[in-house]
Amino acid sequence: MGKCGCCCSGEHERVRDTRDNRFTKDTTIGEVLQTKPELKNVLEGFGLHCFGCPMSQMETLEEACQVHDIELDFMLKKLNDENA
Repeated sequence: MGKCGCCCSGEHERVRDTRDNRFTKDTTIGEVLQTKPELKNVLEGFGLHCFGCPMSQMETLEEACQVHDIELDFMLKKLNDENA
């Protein structure tokens, strides 16, 4: 078990801003959904729908934005506002 208490290596602790618990460009979609499952609606609003795909769980928000032509800063603001 990882130091974070889940089954991973604790890697996601690296990608969350621990000072204010905000999502970053390096946060994975899986981490967003694990942290707050209801944020699925925000991601769907950006056209992300393939949450069952194993790759989506490992894909960072930055990678998803690049692939789907989404403005990263706008997505991060929406996710972090909903997570506040």
